[in-house]
Amino acid sequence: MHFRHVYHCAVLLLGLPFLSGCKWFDKDRQQPKNASADTYYSIKGFLDDQWRFLEGQPIVLLRVATFNGKSDSSFVSLDSMVWKEIRKQFDASDIGEPRFLGQYDFSMYNEEALNQIVLSYTAKNRDLLTQKINIGMDNVNHQVRTVYIETHKGNRTYEKTQKLTYIPRQVISIQAFEKSIISRPENLRVAYYFKY
Repeated sequence: MHFRHVYHCAVLLLGLPFLSGCKWFDKDRQQPKNASADTYYSIKGFLDDQWRFLEGQPIVLLRVATFNGKSDSSFVSLDSMVWKEIRKQFDASDIGEPRFLGQYDFSMYNEEALNQIVLSYTAKNRDLLTQKINIGMDNVNHQVRTVYIETHKGNRTYEKTQKLTYIPRQVISIQAFEKSIISRPENLRVAYYFKY
């Protein structure tokens, strides 16, 4: 009986320092004030994570640009300059800041045939740049499989729409359609292929 009591005391004394490192035991560590505030999925955060994975790897992409039906292709190294060029279109569509809360209808559904969960954001207002975001995530490990974004900007004399697609380690596609009353419509699609 005495041995069992000593054993329990030793476990308690040795385990206490480990427990004090946990958040719920650490009274000095305060939660940020906005820790409980929800935000929508951050495209910028996703792309930051992607770049941490891709940076420094010897990746050569096949870049195919099509402008009004005429195509051109080239090979480009995925360096920071190319990444910035790709990112600027996606970053502009990010809705991951608190100011966007309440401006989108959110739904989540299961695509059983593809074994994925889809997070869907649809703008409530036509004046918002980002009109739609669909994020496909693996059912099991919740890794992002696809990101699809639609944007719209315009007024009575000008309109620009975009369709952005990001499929990790496969393809990045940026498609833009512009029209105005003073010029002909323009259709540009730039795709970067990881596998070719």
